Order: sequence, then C-alpha cells, then structure tokens
Amino acid sequence: MKRNRKLVRSLCLAKLVVFSCAPISAAPVDLKCDYRVNPLAVEADAVRFFWKNDADHQKAYQLLVSTDEAFAGNSLVWDSGVQTTSKSIQIAYAGAALQPATRYFWKVGVLNQDDEWSWSKGSHLFETVIDPETGWN
Repeated sequence: MKRNRKLVRSLCLAKLVVFSCAPISAAPVDLKCDYRVNPLAVEADAVRFFWKNDADHQKAYQLLVSTDEAFAGNSLVWDSGVQTTSKSIQIAYAGAALQPATRYFWKVGVLNQDDEWSWSKGSHLFETVIDPETGWN
C-alpha cells in the first residue's frame, strides 16, 4: 500500500514538473476590431485591432487583412509584416484605403518566447460603413 502511494506521488510530481516546464502559448484570443467582435459598421479611416494573449511572452506579431475568408489569391489587402513588439491593443490599420460597405477578414499571428508562431483561430471580420456621399453605389 505504501509503495502504491509513493508511486502515485512520484507520478503526480513528474506530471507537475512536465506541465510547469511546457512553453507558454502565445496564441491570440478574444480578437476585436474597434472594441467589438466582428463589427459591421467601422469607419474605414480609423480601423484598430485588439487581441489578448500572454503579452509577457509575445515577442512579435503579424496582422493580415483580406477580402477573402480563406486569404486566397490576390485578396490580401494588408500585411503588417513582422512587428517586434508585445503590443496587442490599438494596432492601427496601415494598408491601402479600405472600400466603403465592404467585408474584410483578418487574422493575427504572434511569436512566443520560444520563437514559435501561433495564429488566431476561426473567422474574424469587420465591415466598413456605407459612403454617405454615394450610398450603396
């Protein structure tokens, strides 16, 4: 009986050591655009991105914006390039002018302390507002 207890304790301790030494994931979560999840009325000239992660361990990020959910073909509108920073709030869109009344998809990848990239999961989108001058035209 004592031998089984020692074995169980040893296994628990080994499990604790393994999990406490595992790298911390820097996968971005809780993605928002202009403080909202998938907003449908964003001013095209003031788009800002936000995400949460283990900011102490984010060494860099790369943000992509596309007109296609699969980011296929020539649909890429903006690639931030690799930005060496732990910043993950108020990231301003800095690509070509966004079109009014258009749906855009975005994703972000972050580089952790072990130089491993993790990309956001799922679809994240925003739509720009209708141009007040031209309406739907």
